[in-house]
Amino acid sequence: MGSDKALLTLAGRTLLERAIASLAGVVDDLTIVGDREAYHRFGVPVIADAFPGAGALGGIATALQHARHEFALVVACDMPFLSRGLLEAMAGQPRDYDALVPVTIEAQSSKAGRRIYETLHAIYGRGCLAPLERRIADGELKVVTALAGVKVRELSEEWLRNYDPELQSFVNTNRPEEWAAALARIRGETSTVEVRE
Repeated sequence: MGSDKALLTLAGRTLLERAIASLAGVVDDLTIVGDREAYHRFGVPVIADAFPGAGALGGIATALQHARHEFALVVACDMPFLSRGLLEAMAGQPRDYDALVPVTIEAQSSKAGRRIYETLHAIYGRGCLAPLERRIADGELKVVTALAGVKVRELSEEWLRNYDPELQSFVNTNRPEEWAAALARIRGETSTVEVRE
């Protein structure tokens, strides 16, 4: 995107503020991973990434290192349309897993039918920490690969749609065209944002 996505403004609030608002009340120990000066103004504890250069996997491991509870709900800051109802439903699931991961189905392009593990909108238990740290040490930074050694419970797209019918929670703004689609949705120019990873 060429700038800090967390600080992009959508409908008068930064993406980071939108994520904080969606999580408030769903979790009681909210922390931002990524110690940037601009993040300290939001009234939420900010911690440095313990694994710089390890991408999302490093952020998840850092969150688990600092979590006060056995499980941590992790979301990316570039998901502007998080569903509080879905987050609450996920948090209410029995803790019979190491990782609780939504799985959506790619509907567009030549990748149609491909299963997408939404690892940046998931719940991780402390049992994931050692396996994630080992993968980071080995330089294997793909989150899905790192979960191979833990008990993963998948949430099906059908289950997800009970709480988020359009699956808007999983829209992210990695590229300018995705950001433009998010802006258009807020302005009411389109009913849903179709761009998906």
